[in-house]
Amino acid sequence: MRHRAKCILSAGMMLVLLLLCACSNKTAVPTKTCAEVVGEVVASQPFEELAQLKRAAIIAFLGIEDAWVSDAAMSIDASRATSELVFVADAVDNAALDKLNAHIKAFHEQLSAEYGSYNPDELPKLTSAIIETQGLRLFFIVCGDAETARGRMKD
Repeated sequence: MRHRAKCILSAGMMLVLLLLCACSNKTAVPTKTCAEVVGEVVASQPFEELAQLKRAAIIAFLGIEDAWVSDAAMSIDASRATSELVFVADAVDNAALDKLNAHIKAFHEQLSAEYGSYNPDELPKLTSAIIETQGLRLFFIVCGDAETARGRMKD
């Protein structure tokens, strides 16, 4: 009888533990830095020439708040002849991720309008641009081969 009670108690504790883990609000911690992911995406594309931006330049170029991100990396066509860019950022929390995501979507719309007026050949890249989140990480990628880039986004 005692053995049966211990088994039932152990099974009940395992069930509670399983439920607590399943209901956890934590997101997976990325194993690669933003810079590593940007490097992998850049290496997978036939970009002409991309320049890496430092954090302050990223914040200024995109017009985002520094407080929204804990880590960020970006490479762009510095000549701006093409719309190609790779931006990866880790938001500090869900609220910051929501703000960052909304801002990047608006930036993408602005970029599409600008290139549509003076370099319409870039519109297919902008139409297939990636704006996605994985946990607290946001990806914004404008390139010629979005599917290959998407494969490099995996952590």
